[in-house]
Amino acid sequence: MGYFVVVLPVERMRVGDEFPVGTWPLHLTVIPPFRAPADADEVAAVLTDASAEASALPVRLGADAMFGRRHDVPVRLVEDPDGVEMALHVHLLDALVRVAVRPDALDHVGAGHRPHITHQPDARTEQGDRLVLRQLALVDMRPPGGGRRVAWVRDLPER
Repeated sequence: MGYFVVVLPVERMRVGDEFPVGTWPLHLTVIPPFRAPADADEVAAVLTDASAEASALPVRLGADAMFGRRHDVPVRLVEDPDGVEMALHVHLLDALVRVAVRPDALDHVGAGHRPHITHQPDARTEQGDRLVLRQLALVDMRPPGGGRRVAWVRDLPER
């Protein structure tokens, strides 16, 4: 069984990149952490098919907010007035059902999904910034040896 997350990184990632649990590169979480009775290659195959028509995502950054169970995780909300990020979220979530991901077992999906970029100890975004997120990535949340490891990436063309 694997444990994964799907993100749109602010800076490009490469397959095999590793980072500690508490120091992620800046990213927008598209699909929150999920368990799948599949390995990274199987999940990546589903994402490859499902993201074939996806394109780079221009975003504008909004206000600060606090997330987490104790409301102690500082984030920057991502404005999605045209619903493009939400459409990608829903489309990929629907596709992941093929590898037995149960959306009802996940927090913060569907109507509960709020696009955001979590601040990091040494990096953050600013309100009003405009970014173009040009890559989709699958991150293994429990690779051998600990930390986090990028398992798959897809560059997203601008259209």
